[in-house]
Amino acid sequence: MILKSNEYFKHFTSLPESLIKTLDGINKNLSNIRKQRSLSNGNGKYQTSFEILKRYYLKSNHPHNFAARGSSSSLLIGSTEPGRVTPIFRNIWKELIKIYPDYFISKSNTLLYESGDYMGWHTNSNMAVLRLYINHVHEDKKSFFRYVDPITKENITSFDVKGWQARVFKISKENPLWHCVYCETPRISLGFRIVKKK
Repeated sequence: MILKSNEYFKHFTSLPESLIKTLDGINKNLSNIRKQRSLSNGNGKYQTSFEILKRYYLKSNHPHNFAARGSSSSLLIGSTEPGRVTPIFRNIWKELIKIYPDYFISKSNTLLYESGDYMGWHTNSNMAVLRLYINHVHEDKKSFFRYVDPITKENITSFDVKGWQARVFKISKENPLWHCVYCETPRISLGFRIVKKK
């Protein structure tokens, strides 16, 4: 799950078996995950369309648009005590360190999207690092990660496939990567920041 120097984005549909085994601990225990539900406004398809990106966001006075609008639930896996790492995330980190031995890895956000939920267009350009999102869905091509290639300016929709997968993308202030998410099926999303050790 490594980006080449000339790449800004990559979708990995095949993950190491040991990582999948660890991740399945989350997927099989959703009943134990406490969630804080926010209702979808039913406007997700429009909010993640290339039309609204062109019409509004690219013309706004805030080209890096740090704060995304959206509807999803924060997943609280295990303890909510500050600074405490739950066993399942400790095991995920152990697996990720095997893949990224020369990087620091920190958790960013952990989300559950229901059908109709979305995360609107944004760039995260206030924190220029590699971002890793591991996600799970039960159905093919009913949810997507949509983005604009910062170099070619091509509009790209990367559909989810059934099961676990990962996306790695480069966050840059100089070449912001506009992206968003839309779902028509429940979707687990685990986010991480990947920072090169000096």
